[in-house]
Amino acid sequence: MTTTLTPSRWQRWQTWSADRRAKLADASLNIRRAFGLVLRSHPQSASAMAVCSLVGALLPAGQAWIGKLIVDAVVTAMNTQSGAVAGLQAVLPLLAAEFGLLLIQAVNAQVRTLAE
Repeated sequence: MTTTLTPSRWQRWQTWSADRRAKLADASLNIRRAFGLVLRSHPQSASAMAVCSLVGALLPAGQAWIGKLIVDAVVTAMNTQSGAVAGLQAVLPLLAAEFGLLLIQAVNAQVRTLAE
């Protein structure tokens, strides 16, 4: 009767972890090489894409925050029973800010497409 020894859970985890680290290091090297190639080919476009990516990453957080402020203003207007005109006056600047963020998002997408 032959018994096969199965590797322990710890050994399997160590093997898996080492494999993942190696793949991550390889992917990181490839990303650096690709970005270096893009940067050397046209630095202005690469910089524009980096800025557009940063702006695009921050816009959803800003939109969510403005949306929260809009909801808070509406709830406050309802709880204080300040009337529709006062509620609209409180919310209108926030709606304009939200619209501005939507415009920035659209322009940012177009600039990024142009830079690509």
